[in-house]
Amino acid sequence: MVFALAMAMPSSGIGQSQVALDVVDLDSRESVAARVEFTRSAKKLKTDRKTLAVGNTWLVEGSLPLQPPPGDYEFVVQRGPEFHTIAGGFTIERGSRDTVLIEIPRSIAMHEEGWYSGDLGSDLPPDQLARWQVADAIDMVVHSSMKAEPQPAKRTNKQKDEPKFGSPEQVGYRWVGSSMEYRSSTVGLAVHRWPEALEPPSDPYEALEQIEGNPDAIAEVTQLAAGDLPVLLAHPKVRMARVLSYTSRDKGDVPLALDRNADDDLFAKLSIDLGKNRWSIPVIAPFPDKDQIRFRGPRGAGLLSEAIYWLALDAGVRIPPTAASGFGFGDTHLGYNRVYAYCESQPSADAWWHAIVQGESFVTNGPLLRVMINGVPPGTVQASYNNEPIPLSIAVSLAVRDPVDYLDVIFNGETLYNAKLEDHYRKGEFPPIEINRSGWLVVRVVTSRDEGYRFATTAPFYYEIDGRRAIQRKAVVFFQEWLQRVERLEEGQASDSPARRRAIERAKAFWEEKRSESN
Repeated sequence: MVFALAMAMPSSGIGQSQVALDVVDLDSRESVAARVEFTRSAKKLKTDRKTLAVGNTWLVEGSLPLQPPPGDYEFVVQRGPEFHTIAGGFTIERGSRDTVLIEIPRSIAMHEEGWYSGDLGSDLPPDQLARWQVADAIDMVVHSSMKAEPQPAKRTNKQKDEPKFGSPEQVGYRWVGSSMEYRSSTVGLAVHRWPEALEPPSDPYEALEQIEGNPDAIAEVTQLAAGDLPVLLAHPKVRMARVLSYTSRDKGDVPLALDRNADDDLFAKLSIDLGKNRWSIPVIAPFPDKDQIRFRGPRGAGLLSEAIYWLALDAGVRIPPTAASGFGFGDTHLGYNRVYAYCESQPSADAWWHAIVQGESFVTNGPLLRVMINGVPPGTVQASYNNEPIPLSIAVSLAVRDPVDYLDVIFNGETLYNAKLEDHYRKGEFPPIEINRSGWLVVRVVTSRDEGYRFATTAPFYYEIDGRRAIQRKAVVFFQEWLQRVERLEEGQASDSPARRRAIERAKAFWEEKRSESN
């Protein structure tokens, strides 16, 4: 829902015009932080040096002082998907002095339902990150470091004088984490909660070896299209897969360049521009050439990431999805890609991480999709014996800003239920659905945005019939062929580290075991 605000500033004499944008919560009338993006006359505006800004988006910490020259101005104010977006504008005359009051209503209270948000990757310093975090009411944010040592997730002394803006229900729990992130043409990996006693190595595979005995450190695949994915999925410390990554942006996704004339091992390319960080990812996943049709257009990178993730689930890798915005080095905002964890009792940072690793979660870059099946959240395993099918009672709660194309129930990569959203709610319930074989299931909604793949999906629900886990041989062979391509590309390369070589050998054994277990 969008509210329009128009203000005409009265003239109060000759001199510099001064305007303040004051943002308040509609219900409590308390000052809140927010993002404001000027969509008209942005280049004319000036403010004090303490104000944080990324592009044309500025941080309002209760009030934003401006010194605008005469003219017409338009803006959009946002606080994340749990609050309404405010669109408005004002007109300035010479010497004007006034205040524009912006009242932001809440659209949904996720905490009341037990859902807590997070963004697992930002390049901003932790002190700045914590300030933007309040504006979007995100419970957990993670500072990603590529330096020799991870940045400490502590608040600086300068932050003591900043306004606190109320309770966690209003601004989130303000947890700030840190990670070591490795980005290259072949590897996308983040290690969260790096042990303080260890010196982070430059080699991601050495990093994985160092944390094997540490129960707190968590490794996450950050780019599913990167070449070494089958090597990383085989490592026991890799517990999460970033389905919504830096390629997914609110102004339009990073395009996927499909390769039609290259050698047999190259399917496509992703060229990622994150400000000073730029790199190209050759996609060597062994999709057949005919699959290039499904990944054409501006949704291609998102569809490719989802397809690879589903294949990992088909291959018996139980790994939950995650999300990160890349705020600070990409054209997006904090929390555009976010993951919500389900915490039934009073949450803490440790409980939040535990829920994410267990897959009691959903990821989104738009819709807020909360799903329970048979009364339990995603990540749970539901079992039956004596070949009895499992009937599904699906409860969906959904909040959207963008028009939604359809709602899906996907089982083992195949559609069990598909409906236009208006048709689904007109019926008022799902048709009878039951599971009669082992496998994984997700519920997702996809919006009609054309400039990128904007959607939400639950983490998988798992089903086991008579104690059997579903492992599809075709999916396992896909990753084995991918691993063979990795080895072919590395033949004769002096850059291959001993740690990586050990990881590749481990992966070959892992996928061979999966193949022997396939059914």
